Amino acid sequence: MAGQPLIITRGGAYGVYAPSTDLAYKRAVDDGADVIDCSVQMSQDGVAFCMISPDLTASTTAATIFVDRITDVKEIQEESGIFSFALSWDEIQTLQPQLSTPYEKSTGLKRNPLFRNKGKFVTLAQFLEFARSKSVTGILISLDNAPYLASKGLDLVTTVTAALTKAQYDKKSGPQVFIQSDDTSVLAKFKNFPSYKRILSIKEEISSVNKAAVEEIKKNADGVTLTRYSILPTNPQGFTTVETPIVETLHSANLTVFVSTLNNEYITLAFDYFADPTVEIATYTHTVGVDGFVTEYPKTASRYQRNPCSDINRSYIILPARPGSLLNETRAAPADPPKPALTVQDVVDSPLPEVAKPKDPPSKQKQEASTSSSSAAAGLQSTAPAVAVAVALLCFLTAGHNWGS
Repeated sequence: MAGQPLIITRGGAYGVYAPSTDLAYKRAVDDGADVIDCSVQMSQDGVAFCMISPDLTASTTAATIFVDRITDVKEIQEESGIFSFALSWDEIQTLQPQLSTPYEKSTGLKRNPLFRNKGKFVTLAQFLEFARSKSVTGILISLDNAPYLASKGLDLVTTVTAALTKAQYDKKSGPQVFIQSDDTSVLAKFKNFPSYKRILSIKEEISSVNKAAVEEIKKNADGVTLTRYSILPTNPQGFTTVETPIVETLHSANLTVFVSTLNNEYITLAFDYFADPTVEIATYTHTVGVDGFVTEYPKTASRYQRNPCSDINRSYIILPARPGSLLNETRAAPADPPKPALTVQDVVDSPLPEVAKPKDPPSKQKQEASTSSSSAAAGLQSTAPAVAVAVALLCFLTAGHNWGS
């Protein structure tokens, strides 16, 4: 991609408002985001909406209301949670958004408490309508856990495809559509939409990509989203060590590369950036040369790109870090073993399973059970007079027999 890297949001302006809410998306556009995102989740009754995780405990007040719905779903995460597909859309709408951070439990570091519960949840249809009304370069639609949702009778791919088509995003005009998934079988389902750019999300930390894996990626994707540490790993002391060859390898194969996720909190920054998120952005822009960065603080990235000092050709610039340059100034701890290389086996996914027949929600099951019980009771009531007459007649005959003896 020519020009400066794309500013891609995660949950909108998640650093300011609860993620994936109307206020977070509005703020992201105002802050200069190029691409706004929607990680699509499904309610029990099949409503598609935007939320950064299917587990609602961190980003909503679900834990205070639906504590009885806490379950284990090992196919999605190790921890217990309250999952969107266990609640109806009406139930989800009784919740409030909740602004939290991934580091809140470990560090106590919170984001803007003034806006902790502000905003409204956004359906996929509302998100698509909002994005079209704004001057954004594109939208990024993330689809995860499709195989598990299929086992619950929820067709994630078909739901998203239908919503995009209904909103006319399948046409070449309008914002660029990026379809992102960690499952190549999901990306393959969008092969018949040439105007969409398909992005493979590689959430594991890797150190390189072999040639066969690159060729496999190209079968179903136009680009890749990598973690920061797959590109610029750090040692146990928090210093960058080297720049891995991954971005160069993928670029040589004509694949787009996004990096995820950039944040402002100092605890997320390597010491090479001197606690300044702008230096990290400059490093991924000029030292690494990524095509876009996923961030929860789009204003920080936009402010850097609008600053004349972001121009590498000027005499005064915001200097990017040089990976590994501070190691000589420290007493290095023992190095971690290198991360594994990405192989074909890591890229190829099983075909998506057939969508199971959806089960009735508990409320409907209770209603049917109540109706069945009422019908049975009514049946008993209707036969009661006949039974009473039969019993009386039997008693009369028996009594008459005794009199005659």
